[in-house]
Amino acid sequence: LNWAWYLIAGHPEVEARLLAEANTCLADFDANDSDALSTMTYTQQVLEETLRLYPPVWLFTRRSTQDDELEDYDVPPGTDIYLSPYLLHRSAHIWPDPDSFDPDRFELTDAPKKDRPYFPFSLGPRRCLGEYFSFLEMKVHLGLLLPRFRMQRLDDDDPGLELAINLRSKNDIQLKPMIRQESHAAV
Repeated sequence: LNWAWYLIAGHPEVEARLLAEANTCLADFDANDSDALSTMTYTQQVLEETLRLYPPVWLFTRRSTQDDELEDYDVPPGTDIYLSPYLLHRSAHIWPDPDSFDPDRFELTDAPKKDRPYFPFSLGPRRCLGEYFSFLEMKVHLGLLLPRFRMQRLDDDDPGLELAINLRSKNDIQLKPMIRQESHAAV
């Protein structure tokens, strides 16, 4: 969510669309019913684009269990294989204008995106079990706070990246919550 707020604060047009969606979809929000959250399609796009640019885990490892071939390379059993969502998600060979923040690239009508590697929560049987819950949590968080607050960046410095177990900002992401003067709070 740190990265999402950072990106939203730098893109007022994205913030305006998120705010409109939150006010529409969560007007009668009931915490015991997650159906309203499934209608937050633009919020989902913003979160997916945020995770494309800043996946929580920047590097996954797997170990081959049998002889295999990857492209023209033999992969014997016991070989460590490294997969980096951060690098693949920012590859110009795969994603157009890969370093720009463009939530529209995740519109449901964008069929070609299905052929692009996108795995911020890993893939296969070791995929993160908390993926679904994390999207619900992030939608509730943004949907309930955006109508009440906007975030203002306190500096325009690039926060940089720290490649630890998780992808983190090297420097603090400094944001100031500003109470919305206009009444947008629907919930």
